[in-house]
Amino acid sequence: MRWVLYLVVILLVGCASEAVQLTGKTKEFELTASSFEFEPALIMVAAGDHVKLLVTAADKDHGLALPAFGVNTKTQKGIVTIIEFDATRRGLFEYRCNTFCGSGHDAMIGAIEVQ
Repeated sequence: MRWVLYLVVILLVGCASEAVQLTGKTKEFELTASSFEFEPALIMVAAGDHVKLLVTAADKDHGLALPAFGVNTKTQKGIVTIIEFDATRRGLFEYRCNTFCGSGHDAMIGAIEVQ
């Protein structure tokens, strides 16, 4: 069943290629990484927004990879890591932990929806 979710995300990412104009608006979100999950697991922004993620690794070192927007960052336990990018494509884009963090690491996935 998990492979179906991956396939859907891959198809959506592959279809999301429409370029958009920047809005000049910044959307800021606090994101917590812990125990094989991100909170929130879904972030929604408007196309053209500048996105600022304040990522805190609560239990151990983690990371965040969001390939669609060129993000590949490590995070340290208890330290806020700031990640910024422009939401220049519409669609649903997967992000995941890029630092092995234990047995549930492969399930540590979230998404950003750019509307």
